[in-house]
Amino acid sequence: MFSTINHGNNRQSSHNEQIKALGFIGLGIASAFMGIFAHKTLVRRIKNADMISVSMIERQATIRGVITRVGDADNFRMYHRPLLSLDSRSSILQKKLTAVDTIHVRLAGVDAPETSHFGKPAQPYANEALQWLKQKITGEKVAVKLLRKDRYGRVVGNAQLCAKWYRPWRKNISMELTKAGYGAIYEQDGAEYDGMLDKLRRVEEQARRKKRGMWKQKHVELPSTYKKKLRG
Repeated sequence: MFSTINHGNNRQSSHNEQIKALGFIGLGIASAFMGIFAHKTLVRRIKNADMISVSMIERQATIRGVITRVGDADNFRMYHRPLLSLDSRSSILQKKLTAVDTIHVRLAGVDAPETSHFGKPAQPYANEALQWLKQKITGEKVAVKLLRKDRYGRVVGNAQLCAKWYRPWRKNISMELTKAGYGAIYEQDGAEYDGMLDKLRRVEEQARRKKRGMWKQKHVELPSTYKKKLRG
């Protein structure tokens, strides 16, 4: 009888040990996945647009960083700064960065006057638009919601300047560019608005009425029309 009881106890004890072992294995696997997730989202720096995965675009992830360069009036380059980064804004701006070190971002929903490229003349107000954007956003902290990649490999994103102590709200760069009269609504194939289209229309109409920026001209050739003419 005692032998039967001991045998039953041994079986129960062995079963409990197996459950504990499985629990530790499960905990280890979960910890490993959490570690990988934390590294990808909190530690790993995205150097350039090539490192942005399809899944990040599909879930419209938001990345944060510092704007290091403005090359045209509707796009810029940013240095990605993950949440646990030790890089300060000032140290980032002192770095000698190349194209492979930064993410090329195309502003969603807007088109700015074309600057001179490959010997082709610039549009009226292109240089003014470029200087305006440089002054407003270079060196600023930015949050970019990823919407898609364009044919040039740039990330099309809804970009917003981060809040500051004296301005406790974000500033949408596409909206500010349009408000200043240096942006027209982009309505070509692949246009992305992220819910901003109605507001962009109102802001553009206001800039037209008040003759801001490029709308000071009597006859305005839209950037899309200008680019189509050059391609033809």
